[in-house]
Amino acid sequence: MDQPINYALKNPTTITKMARGMLYLGIVIGILSLISGVLEYQLLSDFKNGIYTNEAQIMAAATRNDTRQWIIALINAIGFFVSVIIILMWTFRMNNNAHALGAADMEFTPGGSIGWYFIPVAYLWKPYQAMKELWMASKSHSAWKNNSTPSILPLWWFIWLISIPVQFMSSKLLDKAETINEIITVNIISLVSDLLNISLCLAFLYIVTKINEMQTSLYSTSVGQVKGEHQIQSNDRQT
Repeated sequence: MDQPINYALKNPTTITKMARGMLYLGIVIGILSLISGVLEYQLLSDFKNGIYTNEAQIMAAATRNDTRQWIIALINAIGFFVSVIIILMWTFRMNNNAHALGAADMEFTPGGSIGWYFIPVAYLWKPYQAMKELWMASKSHSAWKNNSTPSILPLWWFIWLISIPVQFMSSKLLDKAETINEIITVNIISLVSDLLNISLCLAFLYIVTKINEMQTSLYSTSVGQVKGEHQIQSNDRQT
């Protein structure tokens, strides 16, 4: 028979601040990428409409654009990599604390709540189920399965699912793009991808904030109840 796991409550303050910070950074990078993409679209339109007639000007403008886009893409890639690590750490910590705060019979363990992101096919729905369960268990540990969840959760997951093929399409078309019209098409898809990434960061920022607030409130309530019980026991001994 498997022995029950004793989950120890761990302070989530630092990891939550880090997760929120990376999400804010993601929003900023997304906005910069969006602005840069719009500038690129304008440049491509100018090329298409023959605004630039001097070859030296064309090369200089294209080089400036490519350099700017490359720098933003590099920053975005680094930020994404760091964000993934921190957000997975946050998910692990908050799932652990949900168990520690008394939510019984949770389906997902801390390891499982992040492990499903790396399982082919199952990553399409299992991480969402784990996040939904985390939300419910963070709201209250007593009869937590009856707790409701907000519409932001399915919206967040929907944005995540559609952002994957959009980014894949952008990369594939970029490799094959040769004409100015094809490059403009890639640019437009990239702009859509930037909007999705910004929306994704905003949605998850709300989720991170609310789950942390709910667990903090639940912890404060639990501590208050324990103190009250100790006070009653102390009074009983005195009488």
